[in-house]
Amino acid sequence: MGTGTTASADSPNKPRPNRELARMLLRIAVRDPRHLPENLAGFSLRMLSPAVPAYVAELRRQNPEANARELERLIARQGLRETSREGGFVGGPFMVLVPVAFITALLAQIKMLLRMAAVTGHDPREPQRAAEILVILGVHRTLDQAVAALRATPPVDSGTRAERSVVFAMADLIRRMAKLLGLVTPAAVTAVSWLVHLGRWLLLGLALLVGTVAPLIWLPYLSMSYYRGTIELAERVSLFYSGPEGALHLPRRTVDVPGLAAALLRAAVSLAVVIAGLVVFLALDVRIAGHKWPVLLLTLLISLAIGLLWCVRRARRWHDEKTS
Repeated sequence: MGTGTTASADSPNKPRPNRELARMLLRIAVRDPRHLPENLAGFSLRMLSPAVPAYVAELRRQNPEANARELERLIARQGLRETSREGGFVGGPFMVLVPVAFITALLAQIKMLLRMAAVTGHDPREPQRAAEILVILGVHRTLDQAVAALRATPPVDSGTRAERSVVFAMADLIRRMAKLLGLVTPAAVTAVSWLVHLGRWLLLGLALLVGTVAPLIWLPYLSMSYYRGTIELAERVSLFYSGPEGALHLPRRTVDVPGLAAALLRAAVSLAVVIAGLVVFLALDVRIAGHKWPVLLLTLLISLAIGLLWCVRRARRWHDEKTS
């Protein structure tokens, strides 16, 4: 097997799952959360699949001795890095940006899926891939059901509007995206007990609550969750296209999570600022206008400022990378 990397194979045709694509899909999803999986599949096929053949051709050129299984493994590793990088760090730490982060990660996962389909001999641009996406994601049990659901999905420009308020539509959207990403659902290849399933929901809820106070807490949580969910998805994709005998079984090593050490450090600093600030203000019995609550609010604002500074720095770096 060749020793080439997958990094440069990503450059020939680039429509990466960046902010523009995520926001385009988010506008569609907010209008019609109920059909999020179908719209995701159709959108991904239109926007991501055209670049896949060039990526696969370059990957084969870099690894001339690799068979389909080895190429799948390389694509899975690239998918792990992209999902963590794009989903965890494009969206950022604030709750209002969670839908952008989730959708960006979903697009990165679907791109991995289409690439893995291509190396096993399936044209990623074929309409049938959209139905297969829905089956692999666990939205529908059979291809026939998936095809019927895609046909029944109203067109994007049909004037569909969310039946509930924007707040409820967004909450429903986040719930659906979390399930599609594998943040809360058990793996399809490796069985997971209902206790683990419940624990994932509770962990997501806890991360949402803590993240409102210490926003950088989101970074390690998203890194680890995306890593696990993407591994499980890669195994399901491999099982679907290569069968039980050729399916991948990827290692679950936390040490391999991209950027985890840095994310943990930033999260610890974010949480320490809140805790230290509260301890100091309470110990000194600091008051503003005779009340303690403004002091507590000020402490929280300091933590939010750290998250905002992080977002500004990431936005500048992303802009520099885009224009370079």
